[in-house]
Amino acid sequence: MLSLVPMLGVQAQLVPDNTLGKENSIVAPVDSLTNEIYGGAIRGSNLFHSFLEFNIGNGESVYFRNPSAIENILTRVTGKNPSAIFGKLGVLGNANLFLINPNGIIFTEHATLDVGGSFVASTADGIKLTDSTEFSATKPSANPILTISVPLGLQYGDNPGNIEIQGKLQVPDGKSLALMGGNIKLDGGKLLDTGKLIARSGGIDLLAVKNGEVSLANSNGKIKLEAAESIEYGDIELVNGANVNASGNSGGGIQVRGRNIILKDKSKISSNTEGNGSGEKLNITATDLLQINAESELVADVQKEATGTGGDLVVDSRRLLVNDRSLISNSTFGFGDGGDLTIKTSNLQIYDGSQIDVTTFSFGDGGDLTIETISLQVYDGSQISSGTSGKGTAGNMEIKADLLELAGFSRLGKSGLFANALEENGQGGNLSVTANRLIIRDGATINASNFLSTDPENKDGKAGIGAAGNININSSFILLENQGIITANANAGDKGNINIQSQNLQLRQGSVISTNAKNSADGGNINIATNTLLALENSDITANSEGSFGGRVIIDAEGIFGTQFREELTPLSDITATSSLGPSFNGAVDINTITVDPSLGLVELPQALADSSQKIKAGCVASQGNNFIVIGRGGLPQSPDDLFTGKTIHTELFNLVPNDSQGLSSISPSNKNISVENQNNQIVESTGWIVDSNGDVELVAIPSMVNSQNSGISSLSCKDFRK
Repeated sequence: MLSLVPMLGVQAQLVPDNTLGKENSIVAPVDSLTNEIYGGAIRGSNLFHSFLEFNIGNGESVYFRNPSAIENILTRVTGKNPSAIFGKLGVLGNANLFLINPNGIIFTEHATLDVGGSFVASTADGIKLTDSTEFSATKPSANPILTISVPLGLQYGDNPGNIEIQGKLQVPDGKSLALMGGNIKLDGGKLLDTGKLIARSGGIDLLAVKNGEVSLANSNGKIKLEAAESIEYGDIELVNGANVNASGNSGGGIQVRGRNIILKDKSKISSNTEGNGSGEKLNITATDLLQINAESELVADVQKEATGTGGDLVVDSRRLLVNDRSLISNSTFGFGDGGDLTIKTSNLQIYDGSQIDVTTFSFGDGGDLTIETISLQVYDGSQISSGTSGKGTAGNMEIKADLLELAGFSRLGKSGLFANALEENGQGGNLSVTANRLIIRDGATINASNFLSTDPENKDGKAGIGAAGNININSSFILLENQGIITANANAGDKGNINIQSQNLQLRQGSVISTNAKNSADGGNINIATNTLLALENSDITANSEGSFGGRVIIDAEGIFGTQFREELTPLSDITATSSLGPSFNGAVDINTITVDPSLGLVELPQALADSSQKIKAGCVASQGNNFIVIGRGGLPQSPDDLFTGKTIHTELFNLVPNDSQGLSSISPSNKNISVENQNNQIVESTGWIVDSNGDVELVAIPSMVNSQNSGISSLSCKDFRK
């Protein structure tokens, strides 16, 4: 990543330029291995130095003299070469030292610092002052107008040089150490105690800046950096056991900002609280990728016996990859409470037994863990945990994701989310998941129980006796597959509960949702609200107890498939709430579904359609147009097969009857006659009947009169109604 070439065997090359006129810097040899720098331009509490070349050879030491009242020593390199520090760089006093070389700076494996104040190394073009003037390394002036103004910021051009650290750079406790280059690399190398940045209880800033401006602020001897929003970042890499450490009585503040930030080969960034102080924030920001792999660590813990509180740990990156047994931790091992851990990223992947952890292992309470992401994948025995293994209360865990997938296990444990209460009587925290899709498969788990995921029967005796936490899940789609587990099993104390809201909940291949209890603990409650619940292949929902009362299972669903309530576990998929003490100690199972029972099968509908030709009665000859008109005061009968009885409910109808001038019979209140006239001489369908003089019934097309005891509607010809 870096282009700096180590200048092996370089001798001290301290060449002042002439840009400060009569106030030029002066180099004075003390002995063959030591040089002192004095002179320069003093303005108020600032001392300005300017060099054409600035290098320190092997085994050599270079010290800046520190006149009284000087708080900042600002040194620029105006030549075209990077600076190589093979020996010791120091200040004979407590002033802050700034070293600016736009071409790059390398601190080799034997490089060290001996300063009384803070140290800033930068490849910026220059230092901006509060009165808008600039102490520039790329555009030095022969007669610079230097002022008493304090440093305000660092201005970067288009192609700043890189910074590489192979040695050990340390500032006094409570002071700051800041490195700002186009790219930054820390290399632990092969030697012991190399590739280190140390500022105990102080502050460390690593900013890879390609273009933009970084603001400076001095707070009680600590240099604070703030990058503008429009800044363009470079890359930061920690390799071969490199170490950035601001631990101390109180954990110091650490800020790391870059485009891609890589920790590998057991490298570490830490800000642990070791005494009674309050830790500051550890903040990592990667505009693209943060990768922590090969047993590397990012930690801000409270150490054993410490009474102070831990600082917060904040990670903000577009992508975050934690793999190969690596760790992000904000836990407490002491009496003090741990800080909170917050992760915001679009894509979070945790592989190969890695961990994200805010556990409490002692008396202090654990901090909260919050993760917001689009995609979260936890594989191969990796774990995200916010539990307790001591007397302190665990913090809460909240996961928000579009996709959350937990899968697999390793010899160290199952993959998953954990809010356990183990070993002691500390109480577990709550575990909340909000996701569009939640997949738990291949032995992975969401666990807020008193038991280790690898020892659910407590054979190792590490089960806790504190209250188990609650699990709250809200996800449109939930799939537990191939022994996927959601559990809040309790060993003692108060029960843990599981609350699930979903549209589609599926359990397959021996998967389990359980709030089972052992010993004196009651079984916890399981509340499920879903549109559909599917449980197949010996997948169970249980709130059983082995030594007390069973819990309660409440399921509200529109449909339940493959499972049902049973009095005990079977090889089928079961819903149980039993107690080993007998039926009187059993819990309750309430299942609320829609009224249709799918087990009764589906209603078969007829395949053939009805023949409508047999459902219609024709009253007129087809050739006449089949007109049909009813007049009168009565209504139609309910069926064409019914007779006109005259008793049909009265309904007012529009009078469609032609007047008498059209040859129609008048309607009498007492007697209604019906006449049908056919003027064609052809065989037609009979439309009535008469009784002849012999008493025989004769079918006719035009009956002269049909008498009805109850109806006196006159018969009309079909043609009379054609209009």
